[in-house]
Order: sequence, then C-alpha cells, then structure tokens
Amino acid sequence: MKQLLKASLFSVLAAAPFLSLNAQAGQPMMYTQQTPASTVRVLVYQDGQPAVNAKVKLYSSSGDLRREYTTNNNGRVVISNLAAPGPFELVAETRSGKSMPQNFSRYSGSEK
Repeated sequence: MKQLLKASLFSVLAAAPFLSLNAQAGQPMMYTQQTPASTVRVLVYQDGQPAVNAKVKLYSSSGDLRREYTTNNNGRVVISNLAAPGPFELVAETRSGKSMPQNFSRYSGSEK
C-alpha cells in the first residue's frame, strides 16, 4: 500500500503541479491547483486509480452547496468562472467516502 501511494503521488505530481494534497486511509485523495484565471483544477484518486464519476462539491463559506461536478475518466474536474471571491470549500465524494475538505479563496491575479 505504501508503494502504491508513493507511485500514485509521483505520477499525479509529475503530470501537473497540483498545490494541495490531503487524505487519510480509506478516503479519496483530492489534489487541487488554482490558476490566476479564477479556475481550479481538481484531481480525485481512489485506491491508487483516478476516481471516475466522483462527485466534487463546492460549498460557500456558510456551508451552502454552490455547485456539484462529476470527474471524467481521468478523475479530473475543472471549475471555472468563480463569481464570488470566496472563501470556498471543496469536498470529493466516491463510493468509499469523502475526501478531507480543502478551503480556498478565488485568486484575483492582482495579488503581490
């Protein structure tokens, strides 16, 4: 299992420079990357494989569900055109459970 996790992490990070990572045993792993263009790229893995058809939920700071997405065959979702600056919370759900939440605010592109 340890080698599988290392191999999964290496292949994911080699594919794209995702900025956040959090997971616990038995939970899906969710990697995120935020761009200056108000876009968040999400990659969900389960048991060392891309989590196909996982639900990625975007919540407002008050806990209201804002949007729900479904991962593609590569376990990926692209969230774009975030209207409000946030903060937001992302959670991925698979048949095996939920990922740990990730909090972020929209990047304006003018921050220094």
